[in-house]
Amino acid sequence: MKKTWTKDDINFLIEKYPLYGREYCSINLDRTKESIYSKVKELKINRKFLGQSNKWSLNEIDFLRTNYSTYGSELVAKELNREISDIIKKANSLNIKYSDTQHKLKNNRRGFKLRSNKVNYNTFLKFNTPEIVYILGLIWGDGNINVNLSRIVVNMIESDMIELIDVFRKTGDWNISKPIKKFFNNKRVNNQLCVSTHNILLVNELIKYKFDLKSYINPQILLEYIDKIYHSYFFRGFFGCRW
Repeated sequence: MKKTWTKDDINFLIEKYPLYGREYCSINLDRTKESIYSKVKELKINRKFLGQSNKWSLNEIDFLRTNYSTYGSELVAKELNREISDIIKKANSLNIKYSDTQHKLKNNRRGFKLRSNKVNYNTFLKFNTPEIVYILGLIWGDGNINVNLSRIVVNMIESDMIELIDVFRKTGDWNISKPIKKFFNNKRVNNQLCVSTHNILLVNELIKYKFDLKSYINPQILLEYIDKIYHSYFFRGFFGCRW
C-alpha cells in the first residue's frame, strides 16, 4: 500500500532535504529513496539552492580523511548526513582513496560490521532535554564506550531497563537486545537488557568530555556544557534512580 504524504512529511522534506539530502530524509521519514526522489522532483526542491550552507566544515573534512579509506562512502555519508555522491566527489577532490583490502582487514580484526547511525549525533549533543541528560548520566555511571568499535552500551537488569526504553527512544532509535541470561556462582540471576548504538561521531564527541576517563574523574567538564536546570536528571541517571 502506497504511503500517503502528510503535511508534516512535506514540511520536513522542504526543510531538511536541501541541508541533508535524500538518504537522511529517507531514514527519518521511513520512506524509500525512490519515494523521496519522486517527491523532491514534484516539489522542485533542489540542493543547489543551498549556497554557503553546503560547504564542508573542517570537522567533516577531518572525519572524511580519517574514515573514508577504511569504511568507504556509505558509512561516511550516514555519519555526516550527506549524499553518497557528495562524499565520493569530496574524497576525489582531496585524493582520498577507498581501500577495500584495508576495510576487510579491519573488519576481520575487530569483528566490526557497518551499521546505520540510528541516534542523531547533532540532536543528542545539544544536551537540551531531560531524556538526553539522563542517558548521559547512565552512560557515565554504568555505561561502556568502546572506541575501537565506535559503540556505546548500557546494560541493566531487564525489569529496570524496560521502564527506560521509552526514554531512550525519545533520543533516537537505539539497538535493544533480547533478554540476556545471567548466572552468578552457577545460579540463575535476573536477566539483563543491553541498549547500544554504533556511532563514530557521537563516540568521538563524548571522548572530548572525558567519557573514556569516567572511572577516574568526576563529570565536571561535561556538566559545564549542560544547563543547570538539567543537572538533576544527569545525577538521577548516574545513580541509577528511576525515571
